[in-house]
Amino acid sequence: MRRLEYEDWEQKWNDLYEKLEREGYKNLTPDERLWFNVRSVIDAINSGGISSYYVNKWFENMDDTFEDLEKLNANNVIELLKHVNEKLPTGTLLKDGDEISDIFADLDEQNDDFNDFIEELNDKFADEIEEELELKLDQVVMQLLK
Repeated sequence: MRRLEYEDWEQKWNDLYEKLEREGYKNLTPDERLWFNVRSVIDAINSGGISSYYVNKWFENMDDTFEDLEKLNANNVIELLKHVNEKLPTGTLLKDGDEISDIFADLDEQNDDFNDFIEELNDKFADEIEEELELKLDQVVMQLLK
């Protein structure tokens, strides 16, 4: 199965992002929401590791993201994020994004085991999960490009 090139969907992605800014998250179609949420996971992890998914506030749509990942049968990604959630102090995901940034910084500085844990998950994503997730997401994106 061929992967879509960025050029294949770049304009549609820009249109989606403009719609998000103009109309808000709640007005995305189910496929648009799926694309936005799953692409956000991939891009966050690629740009700064799993921690960046939390630090840069992508976690705010986590329940929707889990639903969207389930639609793609991407249970391995759901488990990966749940493993991180389990390592966080109770109630962390109920805090605002700035507090979460501080929590991750503190965990990284004070706990080598947490840092090693995050690195293992980043490696697992890159080595075992990302390509399959991209292929699954491409199927949804192809429907949106029609």
